[in-house]
Amino acid sequence: MGRPETIKTKNWQEETAVSEQQYQLVVRKGPKPGQIYPLLMTVITLGRDPMSDIVLPDPEVSRQHARLTLTDDGYQLQDLGSTNGTFVDGIRLGSEPILLQHGQEILLGSGIALVFEVVTAAEMETVLEELSENPDETDTGDLPPLPDIRQAGTPRPKPETAVFSNPASPSPQTDTPFVAPTDRDPDARRRRNTILAIVGSLFLLCCCCSFLLFMYFYGGDWLLQQLGLLP
Repeated sequence: MGRPETIKTKNWQEETAVSEQQYQLVVRKGPKPGQIYPLLMTVITLGRDPMSDIVLPDPEVSRQHARLTLTDDGYQLQDLGSTNGTFVDGIRLGSEPILLQHGQEILLGSGIALVFEVVTAAEMETVLEELSENPDETDTGDLPPLPDIRQAGTPRPKPETAVFSNPASPSPQTDTPFVAPTDRDPDARRRRNTILAIVGSLFLLCCCCSFLLFMYFYGGDWLLQQLGLLP
């Protein structure tokens, strides 16, 4: 009867020790060295996307770079097909997840280095208290804080009133009388008269030739006799 009670006590102690284990990531290299990310969810995504659980704003990090999954043995790390790769202690991960051990270094690309740590529940509680006292240390996706417009004594800026000026009235248009151009160049007038005379002479010549051809074809010898060209 005493042996089962001993086994039960041992299992309870092991379960208590496991339940007291907590996990966190510490930034060793990156935009905020020394920053701590408590791992409090079953599935945690790491990446450059603002929708990631842990946002790492670095150009070497993919939008969805890696994923942490909590198992009975601890957290497993899996690369999500990132461009620059995920490394654990210098070894690049494939598509299969690996179980992380305390103190291992996680490298995302070449710009972000994280250290995986196993801590006690008391240590995690201390970290959470510090983060609650300093909310700026927690990751918010690097979004700028919203201005507090409800602070007393802070006057609100008055909206600017747009001033519209009356459009300038168009100047009245005066009708300018059309003046026909006059030909005051005597040379131009002389050339025009010469051209008209030549055209008129050619027209009369064409008429005479046409009449003679008509009479020749339709009048026959009678026309030639009248002209004295035939006896």
